[in-house]
Amino acid sequence: MLMGTFNVGSDTEKSKMRLAIIVLLIRKVIIRLITIYQAIKYFFIHAVGRLDEAEKALTPPEERRKIYWEARITLLIYILHCRLLHLYPQYIASYVRRFASF
Repeated sequence: MLMGTFNVGSDTEKSKMRLAIIVLLIRKVIIRLITIYQAIKYFFIHAVGRLDEAEKALTPPEERRKIYWEARITLLIYILHCRLLHLYPQYIASYVRRFASF
């Protein structure tokens, strides 16, 4: 008969892997939040009728009105989407799962 202690169910590799997955998930969420913030910031800037200097140099004057209107429509869609998620919170879980998927 063998004498000794066996740790059943405690695998150190799994805990290390879980930590790495959590770190990657947090990193991914932070990067996405920063990207979303920058996109919404530019949508607001464009919606009020302004462009950066680089955008002014690269965009022909006849296309600028199109950029402004596209930004306004996109902001309206985002606002409506957020309002619908507020009214129907059961869909938030599906968005969180899709947002956090690898």
